[in-house]
Amino acid sequence: MVLTYLALSRSISVLVNEYTMSDKFLKELENEVMKLSTRKSAKDFLKMMLTLKEVKEISKRLQIFKMLEQGIPQRKIAATLKVGIATVTRGSREMNWRNNTS
Repeated sequence: MVLTYLALSRSISVLVNEYTMSDKFLKELENEVMKLSTRKSAKDFLKMMLTLKEVKEISKRLQIFKMLEQGIPQRKIAATLKVGIATVTRGSREMNWRNNTS
């Protein structure tokens, strides 16, 4: 689960860089995420911050990471979750990047 949090944090960092938000905004987002201590607070936060489509996409990304951690082949993950192979490959690259930098 720590790996999944790190991968999600890395994804947030990439998004922040893509939209050229300042590091201050990223830190504020990370601080808000760290405050979530219950399932209800997490659900409320997600509803407030993201569209239903975004929540579904993030949920699938989480499943990609979990399945990759279990050693499930990328093509099987793509077929099971009905996502493109490029999406799974991106998740795999993120995991490899994390493993190589930690």
